[in-house]
Amino acid sequence: MGFWVLLAALVVNLALALVILTRATRASSTAYFGISALFIALWAFGTLLMLFGATENTVRIGVLLFLIAPILTTLYMALFSKYFSGIDFPKKYQAVGIFSGIAAIFAVVTLYLLPETTVVLAINGWAGNELNFQHAWYWVYGAYFIVMFMVSYLYLLAGVTQSRGRIHKQRRLVLFGIFATSFLALFTNVLLPIFGNTDLLWAGPALTILYVVTTSYAMVKHGLFDLR
Repeated sequence: MGFWVLLAALVVNLALALVILTRATRASSTAYFGISALFIALWAFGTLLMLFGATENTVRIGVLLFLIAPILTTLYMALFSKYFSGIDFPKKYQAVGIFSGIAAIFAVVTLYLLPETTVVLAINGWAGNELNFQHAWYWVYGAYFIVMFMVSYLYLLAGVTQSRGRIHKQRRLVLFGIFATSFLALFTNVLLPIFGNTDLLWAGPALTILYVVTTSYAMVKHGLFDLR
């Protein structure tokens, strides 16, 4: 089941990204959202290679995509949340965005330079590969996502509380989609692997289908992104 659900997540996120980037208004928040959806699709693709690749090189490429794509996804999601909130934050809060960008770059470079970012215990191909993420660096990796998601939550929550009407409904749906998806993904892709359970690694990218559904509903029902 994991393979097909991941494939579905890849397709729907790629489709969402293409629709938004080609048919939506040219606002900064729209572009950031579309780019984040592209990285989610890349995350799903990397997870497919990591879990179902038939060779060690394929699996290791998948591992790098599995680790790096979410970092860039959350960076662009935080940028989207900041601009979509519609709030003119004081300049002192601009440092949060700068810090987030630097943190993402540092995380990507660090993971790339690690000689072995995970341990491939067994390559079983279609039966599912066995992996081990019980390493100290994975705690730091997980902490990065907690911080970045909190930034996104706070930006969007500020936007929800200070808006009315249609834009309020849009921001509320987006906040719900991001919160529900990220909360569950942190459990399946960060907490469980830290304690040795990698059976649900496929669920992180798959859960983004919920995020796509809420976003699509906001687009159709409440005019999110003003599609042409």
